[in-house]
Amino acid sequence: MWPSLFSTGAVHSPRLHLKTVEVMDGEKAGEFNGKEMEGGATTILDLPLNPAKTLKELRLTALRMT
Repeated sequence: MWPSLFSTGAVHSPRLHLKTVEVMDGEKAGEFNGKEMEGGATTILDLPLNPAKTLKELRLTALRMT
């Protein structure tokens, strides 16, 4: 587990539990922040885009916790 380096006090982003396909949002997602989940979990990204523009590129880098 990685320690929390800082806290903004903001509501946690929605998380998707990959084994059960359960979406956890708000405070419930915060309960699992930094903890291992059987089957894994991912953060759901909400990226508001300008519909008047074309998205040229989107890069995501996954970090593996060991």
